[in-house]
Amino acid sequence: MDTYSPLTMDKIQLEFSVAMDLDSISNISLSSALFGDIPYTLSGTTSSFNLALSHSMSSLDTLTLTLPVSLQSSYGYGFDGNADGTPGDSKAITLYLETLADYDHNEAIDFDDLTTFITAWYADDYSKELGPFTGDVPHLIPELDSSFAFEDIAAFILMWNWSHDFTTRMARMEEVGTPTTFTIANDILSLDLSVFEEDIAAMRIQLNTFHSIIHVISEGMEYEFDISLPRRWEEDNLYEWNFGNPTGKDIENVNICRFETKLSHNQDILIDYEIISSDGVTLSSGSTMVKYIPIPDDFALHQAYPNPFNPVTTIQYALPEDIHVELIIYDILGRQVTELVSTMQQAGYHKVVWNGNNNASGLYIIKMAAGNFISTQKLMLVK
Repeated sequence: MDTYSPLTMDKIQLEFSVAMDLDSISNISLSSALFGDIPYTLSGTTSSFNLALSHSMSSLDTLTLTLPVSLQSSYGYGFDGNADGTPGDSKAITLYLETLADYDHNEAIDFDDLTTFITAWYADDYSKELGPFTGDVPHLIPELDSSFAFEDIAAFILMWNWSHDFTTRMARMEEVGTPTTFTIANDILSLDLSVFEEDIAAMRIQLNTFHSIIHVISEGMEYEFDISLPRRWEEDNLYEWNFGNPTGKDIENVNICRFETKLSHNQDILIDYEIISSDGVTLSSGSTMVKYIPIPDDFALHQAYPNPFNPVTTIQYALPEDIHVELIIYDILGRQVTELVSTMQQAGYHKVVWNGNNNASGLYIIKMAAGNFISTQKLMLVK
């Protein structure tokens, strides 16, 4: 793994094993892959030298320090750059500058980096600040001011968005801490945070809808978190949100997303989550299944299947609101055969099974009544 130099680097120290000729030392060059030659001020004596840098460092830049063949010791011996025992070789030293906001140097801006950033904000740890800055992503040039402010958030968001294609997806989470409660109501996925007494610094949520017909919508959602960073892999029905709360807001509930779908049945959705406190402790993490109940636009009694049947058929129906529902089977003479449903039910898609094993072959009628909605359907039992 490469070693990264910090963006706060303001000098390079050189140590030689012997005293060096001071005139030849001035021939050392330093260059940037982005900006070309970098000026420096040389100081030191005999075998130890400092190159003081006046140029601000840029994220993801590469510096090349060249020790030329013209270097020689104070005794007049030539420089052996490749250490083969024979003088007369130069040596190039490559310095890789770190990527801004990639605190763990894993070549991606991810949730661990967000957690590091937010917890440093709480702790006034200015070694993790990111702004103000100049330049273009990903080569931002931080001009640090020993404070956390909007510019630091902006720098993190810019680097996060740039890093999207390099970031791995959230893995299954180990069950830790206080269980959380996710709910879906009126097509809105929400998370209850009121159970946590500690300040919530950061949180990530990933959901798998298992179905491409379920559209997950973040646009228009209003988040109390100062930082909200969505990611999605729609080809795999995966959606992720990363939230940061650097200013310590007391957030008791968050509406995460909205669903739109033409799906005509209930669907389990897998949610992985991790919630981090202001001191970096995992308050809660794990995986859970939440049942999504799509809400239809209209009442409907769908075609029973199979029909004709012997002796079992399934009747599906749709309710656009919470309402009392009755589903009753009648014979051809209008006599009640059985009552399948007579209860208050929630909005959504429902189904019920009728087993006609104890009934004679023939034509039957199923009647659905829900408020002012009434619908009937013929059923043919064939034995």
